[in-house]
Amino acid sequence: NPASVPGSWAAYFASVDSAEGQINHSPRTPAAAPSPALTQDHRVFNLILAYRAYGHLRAKVNPIATHTPSFPYELDLSRFGFKERDLGIEVPTGGLLPGLTAPLKDIIAVLEETYCGRIGLEYMDLQNPDMETWLQQEIEPKRFRPRLTIDQKKMILNHLNKSELFESFLHTKYTGQKRFSLEGGETLIPILGAILETGSELGLSEFYIGMAHRGRLNVLSNILNKSYGDIFSEFEEGYIPDSFEGSGDVKYHKGFKSQRTLESGREISVHLAANPSHLEAVNPLVQGQVRARQILMGDERTQQKAIPILIHGDAAVAGQGIVYETLQLCHLPGYSVGGTIHVVVNNQIGFTTLPKDARSTRYCTDIAKSFGAPVFHVNAEDPEGCVYATNLALELRQRFHTDVFIELNCWRKYGHNESDEPAYTQPLEYQLINSKRPVRELYRDDLIHQGVVERQVAEQLEEEFKASLQAALDTERGSPSQKNGNGKEGASNGKNRDLLFQPVATAVPLQTLKEICARFSTVPEGFTINRKLKRIVEQRVEMLEGDAGKASIDWGMGEHLAMASLLWDGTHVRLSGQDSRRGTFSQRHAMWVDQKLERKYFPLSHLKEDQGRFDVFNSPLSEYAVMGFDMGYSLANPEALVMWEAQFG
Repeated sequence: NPASVPGSWAAYFASVDSAEGQINHSPRTPAAAPSPALTQDHRVFNLILAYRAYGHLRAKVNPIATHTPSFPYELDLSRFGFKERDLGIEVPTGGLLPGLTAPLKDIIAVLEETYCGRIGLEYMDLQNPDMETWLQQEIEPKRFRPRLTIDQKKMILNHLNKSELFESFLHTKYTGQKRFSLEGGETLIPILGAILETGSELGLSEFYIGMAHRGRLNVLSNILNKSYGDIFSEFEEGYIPDSFEGSGDVKYHKGFKSQRTLESGREISVHLAANPSHLEAVNPLVQGQVRARQILMGDERTQQKAIPILIHGDAAVAGQGIVYETLQLCHLPGYSVGGTIHVVVNNQIGFTTLPKDARSTRYCTDIAKSFGAPVFHVNAEDPEGCVYATNLALELRQRFHTDVFIELNCWRKYGHNESDEPAYTQPLEYQLINSKRPVRELYRDDLIHQGVVERQVAEQLEEEFKASLQAALDTERGSPSQKNGNGKEGASNGKNRDLLFQPVATAVPLQTLKEICARFSTVPEGFTINRKLKRIVEQRVEMLEGDAGKASIDWGMGEHLAMASLLWDGTHVRLSGQDSRRGTFSQRHAMWVDQKLERKYFPLSHLKEDQGRFDVFNSPLSEYAVMGFDMGYSLANPEALVMWEAQFG
């Protein structure tokens, strides 16, 4: 279709068709060789494809690189039959420049600027041509550089101010205490801020975050708006934790939830899941929370209102098996959430272990390729590029329901924690890190140079924020009793402690059970049931006939009655696990399959009009991720009966 490609390529393909029509074939004469002009055009096309696929190898994304990335073989001109003397020849532009043709050197300059700047992009193996085309149309005309407004630039500076000054304040006031500083990776805060602002513009209203310990206090204060005073209180000697419902944990494991009004005036809710020291264990839990919320919000089909955001470390995302297990859920009917934004804080070290000892792949994000997820590689010292890539990632998620990875290349200012000495094992790297200026200062000076802000105003804003931190600390230390600092976190959903474990009557009248049994034992008209299954269904009806005291109920029937009686009262029931629809021992049969048409039928979904929702899913061959997913689902919908079945056999 000539209309589907740029004009220069339409002309190229037309010439190919014309040339092929002129080639004569005979049994004794070989086919004519293609003309040099056609060969040259084809080679230019391959060169453009190569930059789209491999340009990221030359991207300048490492803020602590000691040398410029070597020129990759994949982009060498000789691979495409060109030499240095060919740089001036006129070639098709492929839509990269306004005209139909331009000098080869101009084409290469555009490709270098677009794909080898301070953002690297992997997107040519997405298994989705529409996504690839959309990305090309978005980034190539703009040369993959942001076009941010003055207000957006000021917002980035504000995020960087809060991020870095908060950490330095804690370092000064609580020297030596563990907090797992974000310093070196402060650009995470503008990235998360952009996710909230841009996400809300695209229709998202609920944001669920899962992350480990590094930078958690910063995210709690500057993204979820947990008060600085509450955070400071947890560093004080007199702090008394609130251990109700298991929330008495160290400060860098705690969860939180808040309602926020953004700069745009839009209202959103932000949730940070509590997290153990088991890295990445929280990932499936967050996915389950979002899935449950999407159903409760009536957003199951479009999946446009709630989103999971997972923040990984570079060593953990490459090393922990739960990452792969959770990603495997991304397109499965019982577990899909419409796409996750993954932010990998790549500080290029795992405790003391370097990347060459921690993974066998080029990038820590290479696991994304298994699932067709695009990857943006960004430089933490280019905050505008980071925000621009984040905005594109959100557009991709909302348009194509895909996972997207953002690899934030940065560094770690201190050791694994603030009392650790990194120079034991990385002396040269830390000589370089200790000489670096904070990204806040670099970006502030850049905006001053652009005339976006005046130096006096910028410095005044910094001093005002420092003063607000000191005021919060003074207020906290001057209060008569230490607060527990839990704010709005926890999963009690407002219930009183005394009411959590009140006994509930579970008995169901026999006549009601018989009516329920009759409903889930009825074979729909036109449905061809399996002969053996038909006998099992008939036996279930017989189990409730006669004297109830003499009834012999088998396990499968007991399950059906328990779930069906809850569904009858309007309770949502979800069951998932390996082979859960039939049951490992052929004992359940929660799903029937038509023996002629293979049409699926779920008897427990057809009890009555106003019954509860019934979901039963066969899971992938995974325990850790699926169990975590269903746990998260139960936290977000505590009124539902959510069951994960551990397979036996």
